[in-house]
Amino acid sequence: MSRRGRRARGYVLAEALISAAIASLAGVLSVTLLIWSAEAIDRSQSSVGAMRVLDRLYEESRLLTPEALNRPDTGVLGRYQWIRSPSRSLEDDLPYAPTPVRFVVQWTTGGRVERRQIQAIIRPGAKDPAP
Repeated sequence: MSRRGRRARGYVLAEALISAAIASLAGVLSVTLLIWSAEAIDRSQSSVGAMRVLDRLYEESRLLTPEALNRPDTGVLGRYQWIRSPSRSLEDDLPYAPTPVRFVVQWTTGGRVERRQIQAIIRPGAKDPAP
């Protein structure tokens, strides 16, 4: 075979190897982007879910008796762990005085612990049962 024939075959082989490397790199990048997008969507959806849990805890706390509202509580709602921690009532001598309450919701996503919290002032809604 002539020198030109070997050289042309060498160029074709080099072009084929470069094309295969570029295609492989594009495949790796697309899989990486797909994984990154799925993780970002999961983080976003779990954060929205945590806000819904915080909203539910707030609304349920508005219906509690003064005694129940002034007592710390914890629980689990789906994938979310929550804590309700009240502070001292704003007016100790009134049974239905507003109470500062902090709500914390915690969950795990992508191997990391995420946390959201709100603080609100809540006036108890339900009356204590008669003795």
